[in-house]
Amino acid sequence: MHFVEFDSTFRPIFQVERGEFEWLGLVAYTRILKRKQSRHKKLLSLLKAKLIAHEAKTTSSAMKYAVDDSHSSVFWKIRY
Repeated sequence: MHFVEFDSTFRPIFQVERGEFEWLGLVAYTRILKRKQSRHKKLLSLLKAKLIAHEAKTTSSAMKYAVDDSHSSVFWKIRY
């Protein structure tokens, strides 16, 4: 969303299932920690295992679209 007036009654809602929310978090942490693989090997392998378990379940196409590199550069702008 680019712009919403403060006095607007428009309230956007995007419903995300709990499993999708967890999947999104796992994808984010995994991508960021890949930058420092040597420091976070154990944590990264645990996150990848959980991510594989979540991918076995249905993840919506909207979530997959949101994390696709060609559609979002937010992950690469995060600094730590």
